[in-house]
Amino acid sequence: MSTVSKCCIWLVPVFMVAGCELMGPLEEDPVYIKVNQVDARLERVERILENQSLMSLVSELEQLRQATQELRNDVETLQHSVEQGSQRQRALYQDIDQRLQAVEKRNAQINVMDGGSLNPGQLPLPGGSD
Repeated sequence: MSTVSKCCIWLVPVFMVAGCELMGPLEEDPVYIKVNQVDARLERVERILENQSLMSLVSELEQLRQATQELRNDVETLQHSVEQGSQRQRALYQDIDQRLQAVEKRNAQINVMDGGSLNPGQLPLPGGSD
């Protein structure tokens, strides 16, 4: 190898090291600073998006709670209506039963076939003999 080649081989690493020294600290490099700024902005955007997702989940959860409460209120109202309907039905059956018992008692006292009389508009009930 020639002397120039040997000298170049030694000079290349020296210039590389010297070039690195001329660049200065990494924290002062404009490209490094810009990359850090972009990274910080990206992290802020990601946090905002995560917070918005959480807020939408919280909102959806609150809507579900409200819908559940409305359904519970509806069930309670329907149960009350069913209970009132059952009581009304029971009262009507008792009234009909009392009226039928009164009619049966009156008809037992009056037997047209045995010479009893009927009120106007009242029909006789057969006594069972034809």
